[in-house]
Amino acid sequence: NDQLANRYVAALCKPHRTYVDVGAHIGSTLAEALHACPQVRIIAFEAIPDKAREVQSMFKDAQVLNYAVGETTGPVSFFIDGAHSACSSLARSGSNVHEIIIPGTTLDQLIDRDDVDLIKVDVEGAELGVV
Repeated sequence: NDQLANRYVAALCKPHRTYVDVGAHIGSTLAEALHACPQVRIIAFEAIPDKAREVQSMFKDAQVLNYAVGETTGPVSFFIDGAHSACSSLARSGSNVHEIIIPGTTLDQLIDRDDVDLIKVDVEGAELGVV
């Protein structure tokens, strides 16, 4: 699924338009988008603070925001899976998770919809809340 998503995003990005990545994780889809279309504007959301900092350091021209995107704004509980960080989510699952409190937001709060050309959402079961 990840490889297929990367290919689709890369094929659909357009120069000087905005690509929004909700659930950027380690930035693999961002890398594909920039490789295919270096002039794309990127806004990425990543809930795990360390991952958000890493993605920002790798993609200097991207705007990387450390938020959990969903239906509401304000502080939210986020559960980091210690064994598989890609499986971290707003829902507690598994035994090897620890809870952090991070800012929550909606896409409408931070994104000008007229400028967005493409949105990728990969948030471990919370996709409907994002939309």
